[in-house]
Amino acid sequence: MQMHAHHPKSKSMPSGSRTRDSYQAVRGSFIWYHSPPLLILITATLALFRTWISRGHPGGTDSGFLYSGMVFYRVHGLGLFTVWLSTPFGQVSQYSIYWFLSMLMTVFRSALFIYNLAAVSIALVSAFGMYAISWSWGHSRLGALAAAVFYSFSPLSAAQWLAGYLDVQISMALGPLMIWSVNRVIDTGSKRAALGLGLCFSALLLLTTGQAAYWILAVMIFVIGKCLINYRNIVTIVRRAVPGVVIALAVFVVASVVQLLPWLFGAHAAFAGGGNLIIATLAEHANYSMPFSDGILGVPRETWLPTGSNLSFTSFNSPLFIVPETCILVLAGLSVLTRKGSFCVILLILAVTAWFIAAGPYGPVGSAYIAVWKHLSYFRELRVPNRWLMLSSFAIAIMLAIAIAATAEKYSKFIRRHRSSRSSEIRHGHIDLDVWYSSTSRGPRGIVAASVYHSFLLTLEAASLLALSCGSILAQGLPTITPPASYIK
Repeated sequence: MQMHAHHPKSKSMPSGSRTRDSYQAVRGSFIWYHSPPLLILITATLALFRTWISRGHPGGTDSGFLYSGMVFYRVHGLGLFTVWLSTPFGQVSQYSIYWFLSMLMTVFRSALFIYNLAAVSIALVSAFGMYAISWSWGHSRLGALAAAVFYSFSPLSAAQWLAGYLDVQISMALGPLMIWSVNRVIDTGSKRAALGLGLCFSALLLLTTGQAAYWILAVMIFVIGKCLINYRNIVTIVRRAVPGVVIALAVFVVASVVQLLPWLFGAHAAFAGGGNLIIATLAEHANYSMPFSDGILGVPRETWLPTGSNLSFTSFNSPLFIVPETCILVLAGLSVLTRKGSFCVILLILAVTAWFIAAGPYGPVGSAYIAVWKHLSYFRELRVPNRWLMLSSFAIAIMLAIAIAATAEKYSKFIRRHRSSRSSEIRHGHIDLDVWYSSTSRGPRGIVAASVYHSFLLTLEAASLLALSCGSILAQGLPTITPPASYIK
């Protein structure tokens, strides 16, 4: 780590003290630097869940199945994973997250508390994870916050909360972290990234119903794209990545042994008993598809709202939604013209692929979709093509972060060229805090002014994107229900 901060007493201080003080200064600046966007994400998350936390029962379509089922499992001593025993609940038993949360009932006696804790935790992991990933690839707070809000509070994400699909939300939270880990393993051979990759894949297996399948496609596109871009160094990439892949596989097997061992000996969940399932029919796939144009705009197939109600501050077919969303897509598309253009091309291919699949069997590539449906049995069980939009939302969010970062970089260079004053630089990795501090003026007042100014920009940006994506739901809070007294008893 290179330090460029000038210390007035550096000549008289021991080198160890200088290093320790410099590290503490950078660490404190780093935390302060990222606190405004993280506080905005926390505030938005708590605002969305305030009705679930403060009163009533979560009103998601499947929410009642989950938290009522947890009580049943606890009373009957069934706090185990799906693969271990059969239950008469049919579809309700399909989500492994049910079983994981039911085990927590031995510690926390309230099913509603566990459900709300899980929901808020998943939402924060999704938002913080996207912010961290976007920051690592773009190095811009504005860009990272825009990506986190665009992805974690997207209409698709909000619709999953309204439906009560915790397993889909887990997939949306962990999928981007898995992609980031894959990218790190390819680029640097990072052992810690390999460890994270194995844990993410294990969690997707244990806590969701096959939701890892969406992200496996993303991993394939990333790996192929990175290899094609760096084809001259393919041997180096392979040598660097192989140890990481071995570590990831080992971690995955060890972490997933509770489910892999029963599978090895022929056990299976009751709901996956074979036969022709209704969810696997082509008509079911078509029913959960959306027009290609709606997919590009990120419109979810399921909103679970009364007629006349909206997720956004306006309807999805209104110009007030279509025009701003189109501008966001255009801005994200401009990222291919930046220094990270080749990387953004991979993201663009991922987004376009997801858009085509999300259109379903009667979309622009319907014949290819039907061919895959006929010959790939697991693909038939992914009955909601619209959920492939989680990949396009991720790709567009990262491209948006990179485009905003490139714009901010040009602005910073312009400011530097037109500033005669000089200020000390404090660097930590790729973070140039001098751009933040000296973009206005020097001294404590300048720092405060810069902090207030940038916090205002971050808040304005987040508020605009939140209003566009889920403004109506955010204003009202997630819906709740009031079950009959006999049900609660």
